[in-house]
Amino acid sequence: MHIDGIDKAVQKINLDFAVGNGQILKGKVVNIISDDKVEIIVGQRQLTATVNTRLEWGRDYLFQVKQHKEPPVLQVLNNGADQDNSTQFEVRQMMNILKLKDDPVIEMLIKSLIKADIPITRDLLLSAKHLLAQSHSLESGIKTVEWMVRHRLPLEKDFFQSVESLFQEEHLSTHANRLLHQMMPMPNRTNAMMALARFLHSLPAANHESSNWLDMLVNKIGFQHENLLSSFASNNKGNNQLNETLKSLVLKLIQDTETPSQLKPAAEMMLKSITGQQLQMVSNDETLVQLLMQLPIRSKDKFDNVSIYWEGKRSRSGQIDSGNCQIFCRLDLNQLNEMLVHIRIQKKNMTIKIHNNYTGLGTALRKWEDLLRMRLEEAGFRLVSLSQVQLEEGKRDDILTDMIIDKSHLDVKI
Repeated sequence: MHIDGIDKAVQKINLDFAVGNGQILKGKVVNIISDDKVEIIVGQRQLTATVNTRLEWGRDYLFQVKQHKEPPVLQVLNNGADQDNSTQFEVRQMMNILKLKDDPVIEMLIKSLIKADIPITRDLLLSAKHLLAQSHSLESGIKTVEWMVRHRLPLEKDFFQSVESLFQEEHLSTHANRLLHQMMPMPNRTNAMMALARFLHSLPAANHESSNWLDMLVNKIGFQHENLLSSFASNNKGNNQLNETLKSLVLKLIQDTETPSQLKPAAEMMLKSITGQQLQMVSNDETLVQLLMQLPIRSKDKFDNVSIYWEGKRSRSGQIDSGNCQIFCRLDLNQLNEMLVHIRIQKKNMTIKIHNNYTGLGTALRKWEDLLRMRLEEAGFRLVSLSQVQLEEGKRDDILTDMIIDKSHLDVKI
């Protein structure tokens, strides 16, 4: 599973934007304060605004921001009537207002941004169109643009390519398998190739006994690569060497003039995948931490993918509160097939729900429950419940949304 499955759920509760002059946005009137002041909802954000005409409660309107102040001044662009409220009508109206020529790509982009409740400007559309010309596909390119706007990343080529890699079907584990498959038969392997191959085989395996194997894996991949480089350059006064990471070794492979040309496309895709995951870890919310990681787990002579979504609170000092969080994992296993694991932790009380259809799983859970409870108590946690739920066909996205949208267990205002 690539990022899109979980991101569809996350975006429903994580859309924030800064109101700016010239933006066109679609909102529903939820409260009429006076003839010229209303409260509207755009996506999940509610704002109070001054308007230039009387509006009706409960209707959807197109607005353009005329003055960015408190409250913002909005010009109403349509009358909210049903016949004038079709998406195609709104697209044509926006293109006229923004003085854009007929362009099917721009039209598709506007439709998607309206659906995603993202404010639109002329500059946004033109910058996005330029990036879409370099995209693998129009669909993944538009998803990437939406994601970048929601996360307030600049619409630049390098960012776009790294983020778009997250919307591809191939995981980091796929890139690792491909690189190893390409390198192994080569008779004259360079130092950079051998260093990368040794490092990949040193990554923690699925049956690793260490209690902190996940931390080890995350650190080895290099998600903190740039931070470590900066800290190392500032504090290193001797001849100490910075520990290698998967990212640093892939960079060396790409930059090495002796690297065979047929290896570089796979190496570049791996680098984009790591960088894309780093970018999606950037958050505008000072209190809520959301991390989505795709990790290559070594299993015998190949790598399998594990997707992990972690959500929790951050204290005023910036520390992550591991005693109040939720964790979601998706695994593809040889015998158990697809498995969704949902872990909720509140005040260090833990509930674990496993979505899987294997008939013998319940027996195995009961067998290992006491050992799991003991290990958790040693780490300072209390197991409240461990249960199996049937994974209904075609219901995965609904389960994801229910897991992520439900905020009842987190003391965080969104």
